[in-house]
Amino acid sequence: MVVMKKIYTLPAHVLLVSGGREFTREDVAVIEAVMEEWDLYATRSAISRAVCEALGWYQPNGQPKEVACRQALMKLEEDGWIRLPAPRRRPSVFRAPRQPVLEAPPEEIRGSRGDLADLRLEPVDDDRRSRLWNDLMVRHHYLGYRRLAGAQMRYLATSEDRVLAAMGFSAAAWRVAVRD
Repeated sequence: MVVMKKIYTLPAHVLLVSGGREFTREDVAVIEAVMEEWDLYATRSAISRAVCEALGWYQPNGQPKEVACRQALMKLEEDGWIRLPAPRRRPSVFRAPRQPVLEAPPEEIRGSRGDLADLRLEPVDDDRRSRLWNDLMVRHHYLGYRRLAGAQMRYLATSEDRVLAAMGFSAAAWRVAVRD
């Protein structure tokens, strides 16, 4: 069996596509101008915020697309188009929660949907719920806890004050070796 891999080519004026944005030589000139305004000790985060502002690159909620911008800047540096200041620290590695949030394992649920009162799906939108969601993943997910990549939505399904389930959805990966 022959597997054909589709090859994507960029238009001649496009140097890179990152975060849904095409970067051209003009964009690189703007990035270089922004970087010249900053001293050699500027952080990559500060530069990415300034580049977002200069390029008008914002999320629908009005916040700058800082993470996508930093990734694009690193790719432009990797391709030899720009030179970024050295990173100030190593990237942090998120570790699973050390202290469990749940005192005891939840009791087994028996019965049907009709036996559950006040069934709700609640967004994980504060630190307490986030720690609880992480703890549930550590304890009950067959792969253990893994940090979700990119944009994400996390929910807790509850009945009265009892947590029934934890659900998480995250952005699709750009590259997965086994799939690609």
